[in-house]
Amino acid sequence: MRDNTVAQFNQLLGMDPLLYWRNGTLINKLVNQLLQANTTELVKVCNARTQFYQCLGTSYYACMNLFNILDTYNPDFVNAFDYTRTYLGLEFMCNAGFEEVVNQWPCLHGIQSTTPYQNCMNNFTYNVVPTNFCNMVDTTGKCLNNVYLNACVDNGAGWFGCENFRFTFDQTCWGLRCNVGMNY
Repeated sequence: MRDNTVAQFNQLLGMDPLLYWRNGTLINKLVNQLLQANTTELVKVCNARTQFYQCLGTSYYACMNLFNILDTYNPDFVNAFDYTRTYLGLEFMCNAGFEEVVNQWPCLHGIQSTTPYQNCMNNFTYNVVPTNFCNMVDTTGKCLNNVYLNACVDNGAGWFGCENFRFTFDQTCWGLRCNVGMNY
């Protein structure tokens, strides 16, 4: 991946320009801290993500592919996963999910720091293996649907929670869907 592209994204958001995919968990944490501030920061993060996407051009999806990142010396699943879910989550949040995010910002922005959300993510992170990968993506998406639906008491919020996660694996796990108004 183009190091200057990552450095530019990081600098636009006030992060250390030397952070890269092996710091994926830290990048995810820092971006989420920005997102929890207000919708002005959301727009700032979305603008930085757009510039990142434009800079990478046609190589964006190859660079954001979890398996491509893991196909390196000494792979680190957790950092690679957090890295890809940060950028692909932003892709969804800043595009298809943007209206839902803006309309429900007071409720949505703090959910990632809740215990139910962390339980869903930890269940995925610590139980996923290649043979059950897409099944775990589906299960985790449904779990997150319930977390967001219960927190915001809104069907659109549930869909957002599921779809924001599922979208990260859209190129890997074909046919998975998140439905509006479902409580799994």
